[in-house]
Amino acid sequence: MNKFVLFLKQYGLLLLAALFFAVACWAFWLYWSNPPQLQSAGVVASFAIAAVLAAVTWQHAYATEQTLDLLRDLWKAQQEIHIRFGLIIQDRRARVWVRNLGISRFMITKAIITNGDSKSQTLYMHMLVHPDRKAGFFIPDALWERHNIFCDINVKLFYESATQPETSQSKAYNLLISVSAPHVIKIYKGIKSWYAYCPKCQRDNETAFNNSVFNMGIDTNGLENFAQAAERQKAAEAELEATHPEHESQWQATIETVRQHNRTEETESE
Repeated sequence: MNKFVLFLKQYGLLLLAALFFAVACWAFWLYWSNPPQLQSAGVVASFAIAAVLAAVTWQHAYATEQTLDLLRDLWKAQQEIHIRFGLIIQDRRARVWVRNLGISRFMITKAIITNGDSKSQTLYMHMLVHPDRKAGFFIPDALWERHNIFCDINVKLFYESATQPETSQSKAYNLLISVSAPHVIKIYKGIKSWYAYCPKCQRDNETAFNNSVFNMGIDTNGLENFAQAAERQKAAEAELEATHPEHESQWQATIETVRQHNRTEETESE
């Protein structure tokens, strides 16, 4: 039924125009062959003309509906937020940069910054980001300056537009930190180190107080944020518990996986 209605909307005017042309030809033939019947033909022709006018009105309404749908889609596309953000070094510190790649401005209202020690800080702000502009803010120094050499940082942004509040995807970065004087030397995408613990060892440790909890570094290749790392940790710990006390897991970090990670490390660009 829907296909039939769509067919009428698209080709109804052409069909009625063809019908009107056929009726006009028939009326012209009657005029030359039998003039007294021309009155009857005129009645038929008037019905055909009325049908054509109805089809024109219908086609105009259909075109108007399509135009309105196009305008609604265009307005929706204009209101969509296209945000890009990352982490760079500025003044030897880690700074979040935010770009607006769309045509609708938005406002950063909150940022949650977490380090590898699960210490987190929430920054509340009213930072307006205009189209084709860049804004930014510094990562709190307390989250990274006490670490030696490496520090993993996770960034999550909350922002609002004219429509509704939205949340960005979390992104993780690894900071290379100077040992002599705390400052950021380089920033890489992804996570440097993450650990998994054997749940059975933890339960035994709680009852026996023997401090023999097994832990291992897991492969962090391909991890983009702390949430993905937590999922991989969960999978690894399930395998460690199932293979206790041998403690085997497909996600165990090896020399090869570490080397592969080091070879594929990427720095962030604006």
